[in-house]
Order: sequence, then C-alpha cells, then structure tokens
Amino acid sequence: MNEATSAVATGSAGDADDPRGTLAQRAAWVLYDVGNSGFGMTVAGVLFSVYFNRHLVPEHTPGVADSVAHAPGIADAAVATEAVVRGVKILGHVIPGDGVFAILAALTALMVTFAAPVLGAMADVKGWTRRLLIIHATGGSLAAMLTAMLAPGQWIIGALIYVVAGYFFGASLAFYNAFLPRLAPPRMQGRLSGAGFAAGYVGGGIALILGSWIGSKVGTPIGLAFGGVWWLVFSLPAFFLLPKIPPVEGAVVQGTLLGTALRRIGHTFRSIRKYRVLFLFLAAYLMYQNGVDTLIQIAPAYASQVLEGASDEAVQRVFLLVQFVAFPGALLCGWLSDRVGNRRVIVGTLLVWCVVCSLIPLTTSLGWFTAAACVIGLVLGGVQSSSRAFMAQLAPKEILNEAFGFFSVSGKAISIFGPLVYAAIVSVFGSRFGVLGVLPFMFAGLFVLLMYVPSSHSTSAAGSGRSNGPDGAPRA
Repeated sequence: MNEATSAVATGSAGDADDPRGTLAQRAAWVLYDVGNSGFGMTVAGVLFSVYFNRHLVPEHTPGVADSVAHAPGIADAAVATEAVVRGVKILGHVIPGDGVFAILAALTALMVTFAAPVLGAMADVKGWTRRLLIIHATGGSLAAMLTAMLAPGQWIIGALIYVVAGYFFGASLAFYNAFLPRLAPPRMQGRLSGAGFAAGYVGGGIALILGSWIGSKVGTPIGLAFGGVWWLVFSLPAFFLLPKIPPVEGAVVQGTLLGTALRRIGHTFRSIRKYRVLFLFLAAYLMYQNGVDTLIQIAPAYASQVLEGASDEAVQRVFLLVQFVAFPGALLCGWLSDRVGNRRVIVGTLLVWCVVCSLIPLTTSLGWFTAAACVIGLVLGGVQSSSRAFMAQLAPKEILNEAFGFFSVSGKAISIFGPLVYAAIVSVFGSRFGVLGVLPFMFAGLFVLLMYVPSSHSTSAAGSGRSNGPDGAPRA
C-alpha cells in the first residue's frame, strides 16, 4: 500500500490537536470526491459544455448587419458564404456558444461568492457543516437530473439548470473541504487531500465513460442526468458517516442567524492582521485558481470550437485521458506536499500551467491539444490538492467553516472575471486565443504567493507568526 492510500486507510480517532478520522470516515470523504467529480466531468464539464455549444444554442446565418466572432480571417468568409454558426445574438453580435458558456460560468461563480462565506459562518455558529453539505449535494444532484428534459435549441432552460446545479456544486465544496483538518493531522493532510483528488479523477473518468455510453444509446440529456445520479449515490456515505462538527465554542445567535453570520464575517475582516497569512494565501489563491477554474470550465467548449476535425467523441476521449493521467499526478503531488511543503508544490505546478497555456494557441491540431492536456493533467491535482491542504493548515479552528467559505469564494470570486475575459477575447480575436486570458490571473497569484506567503505556517502559527516545518509541525 502506498503512502497516499495509507493516508485514507490507516489510523484511528485522535485528539483535537492530532485529528484522525476513522477509516470509514476518511473513505466516505474520499468517495464524496468521486461523486462530485462525476458531476464535474458530465454536467459541469465535458458532456454538457459540448452539448450546449453544439446543440442547445441556436443557429444563425450572419447577415451584413451581423458580426460573428471567429478566428481572424474566418469571420469575413463566414459572412460572405452565409455560413450557419451557433451562438446567441445580442445587439446584432453573435456570441459563440463557448463565449455564452463562459458567461454562465461567471454567473455561477458570482452566486457562490455571495453565499459561501455567509453559509460557512452559519455552519460555525450552529454546527451545521454536515447538514449544509447534505442540502447542497442533494439539491445540486437533483438539479442535474433535470437535464433529462433538455432538447436541442433549449439553451435558456439548459443555462438555468447549469447555473443552479453549478451553484450547489461550488458551495458544497466549502463544507466538504472543512472536514479535511478534522480527519487528518497536518503531516497527513497533503496525502489525504491528494487521495481525494486522485479518486475523484478516476471516478470522474468512469462517470464520463458511462454517461457518454448512456448518451449514445438513449440521448445525451439522459447521459447528463446520470451525472446527477452518480453525484448523489457516492455522496450517501458522507451523509451518514462524516463526523458532526460542533458549533464554535462560545458562539451564540444574537438576533437572526443571518445577522449573526454577517457580524462574524465583519469581525473576521476587522481581525485581518491576526489572520494575515491566511488572507494573503487566500488572495493568491483567489487569483491563480481563477485561471485554473476558467480553463477547466472552458476547455471542452474551446476544443469543440477550435480543434480541426474534432468530433464530440474525440473531445470526450481527450478529457477522459486527462482524468486518468491526473490520477498518478494527484497522488505524487500529495506525497510531495507532505515532504517538501504545500507552497513549493503549488508554485511548481503553476509554472507548468503557465507554460502550457502559453503554447496551446500555437496550433489547432487535436494531437497537439491532447499532448498539452496530458501535461496539464499531471499537475492538475497538484495545485488543487496542495492548496486545500495548505488551507487546512492555515484555517484557525474558531472560524473553520467560515475560512473554508472564504476559500471557496477565493476560488470563485474573480472567477467571475476569468470567463468574462475569455468571452471578450473570443468575441474580438476568436476562440483560438481565448485561453491566453487565464495567464494574467496565474501570474498575479504566483507573485503574491512567492512574495508575501511564507512556506511554513500551520493553524497555530497563522496568527502568531511562529514558524513551522514543511510538514506543518512546529519547529523545535
């Protein structure tokens, strides 16, 4: 058994300073990653974005008064030949399907941005971490099942389903991630976090295979609905087995629960100096994760719009391959995080992201895109799992859920702008160059991480500035 797996499969309950969930609890936590990754690959990712781009958005025949966003040199030819294109016409300008999808992703991020910190503060006050996870996972999976009703051309209904399910998906992660420091001590959190992402990649890949097969037999909408079923089924162990996180000691509801939650958030911001390292990391994460999320969300639609001769099945095969390439990458990065520190792994993986994203627009070849996607797959889990483990070390116990609410927001807050930047670029320069819009966000996050976030801090040191070793344990 390797160390990443043993992070899930060994240990027993521990004390508050050295938390160790039971085998069943850690397995249930990992299985939730399997479930939501299945949804992520089908409804939030490959199947839905391609179906939306090629079947739900309406067809248009550009006229003299219309403009259509294509790669340079193609737009004029499209108008001249009255080529049929798919997109949504706004003020005489046809926005391509991938641009519309980017706007929907931005709207989803906006909803999560406002909701996650408030709900996290409520969870801290009332001890509702598991309850809110159940509500959001159930609501999101049921919304995803509504995709079974979709038919070609129903882009508005499809957009509503995507936004609602996407909100539940994004907000649920605040409560799911908050369990990590309750299930493993700092020296094991990198491996447990990596094991969750690794299992999620395999689960997402299997869900994509089954969803694609179901879609080929009875229609893509039914295959999409399967993603919601998958999410709910693999969430059930977490619903019943994850431990109840008690309310924060001394927290009382004064007036309304909403008012209490808002006051807690205000107090946290007023105490920003006490949580300086936490907020600096969140600022860095806010920026670089925006680039990561934007690329993950848009890549399938980008591939279907840009790659020459790429059928729906070919695009699905590329992203299925990425899922399985990401499995060993997540395990390796989780192991490295516990050995050399989360910050170093985050920096290294982000540098790879930046290089590959800079090279993607050089060609529209399916083979080149597949190679680039596989390289991204190797480091995909590294930046995500190491960020989650680093956050688990930095989050003070007295604002645990609230902190992870901010963590979810930091992943979503300016994700509003990443998709919008992408949509703006593809509308002006064509879909091929949209991917370059993620680079400023990644560079900005790297700058803050390297300049202002120390590599060795743990929960206890976050407020005091006390230095710790790379595994998060206090130095002698």
